[in-house]
Amino acid sequence: MFSAGRIWGACLCLATAACRISEAKIYNLAQLHDDESHHRYNAALESDLEFVLRHKVLGAFSSTNTDLTDKKASEVEAPADECLENLIELSEIETNDPVVLGRQIEWFARLAVEDPWSLSRERAVIALQAAGQRLASGLPRGLGSDQTPATPDAVGEAANGVVKAMRLVLDRQATRADLEAACERLKKLDLDIGGARRALRITIELLAAGGSRDADLAPLAPLATHLEKLCIARALALAIDDKDARVQAAALASTAMIGGQAAVDAVLYDRLQKRSEPAVTIAIVDTLRRLGRDALVDGRGGKSREDWLRAIYALVETSRESEVRVHAMMALAKLSDSGLTSLREEDWQAWWYARQDARATTDAGAAR
Repeated sequence: MFSAGRIWGACLCLATAACRISEAKIYNLAQLHDDESHHRYNAALESDLEFVLRHKVLGAFSSTNTDLTDKKASEVEAPADECLENLIELSEIETNDPVVLGRQIEWFARLAVEDPWSLSRERAVIALQAAGQRLASGLPRGLGSDQTPATPDAVGEAANGVVKAMRLVLDRQATRADLEAACERLKKLDLDIGGARRALRITIELLAAGGSRDADLAPLAPLATHLEKLCIARALALAIDDKDARVQAAALASTAMIGGQAAVDAVLYDRLQKRSEPAVTIAIVDTLRRLGRDALVDGRGGKSREDWLRAIYALVETSRESEVRVHAMMALAKLSDSGLTSLREEDWQAWWYARQDARATTDAGAAR
């Protein structure tokens, strides 16, 4: 038996954290999705405080009475709304805990690609941007045409090798070097998004179990970081080609914010030339405007400043959508040396042709 005083004492210790506890958000997201990430219309959703009471307090005092700790599923009228709400709240949790961060990234990467609702995929992509900037995850990348993704069995075997090495280290039957070697074997696999997520989940649970109590477990942390970066890169590579323009736009913006000029030149320029849906084009020019003039720098092997100005001005002159033209002019006002802030197309046309004439005169003088 346990006293009410002990329960309420534990509640008071945990109540402060309950309002923003990541485990509660992840628990609800797991309840709302089946193994293939379809939404469930029956789920045992819990508030933060209820989660703490059932799983942190009652679970600690009652290891056998599952009636106290397990909630029965009930009908969920709008699982997509519930999913989005929990996703937003999870993304708003700022943490220095590597376990919490790893679990966040695993779920963001999953929902960015697999959630049925485009609003949730978009929000997950936005969350990946913050994580990617924090980890400097680099350009989005899928597997190359010459790469074959590791099978689930191969991923499981490599991950089990890490688990076994960790256990042997804790039992003092293996060394830190043995654990490092097991981690390297997992890193060397060609992982697709599914394999990267599974490997990250296992690694994070090992971190949670081992904590920082043994210096010989240190190789787990860089393995987790490697897999987190890989999950972000794989998820964004897929989200860029999402069927929904809103998700594509968010993925392109996230890519630029994470990858800097290399991403701007390698990814955004190519997509702008394809004349995608208006929402995608607007996202590209708005991202450039937000990054400012420093995003368009000559001499680094990418697109020149002139290439970009020409591409953006082409939108002003040829786009059928007035909203695209307006956003292009706003970008030119920030990125060019024109001094213009006008949203009149004829003003930008006059600037462009005067600029071209001036460049032609300069080039002709240099050729003499």
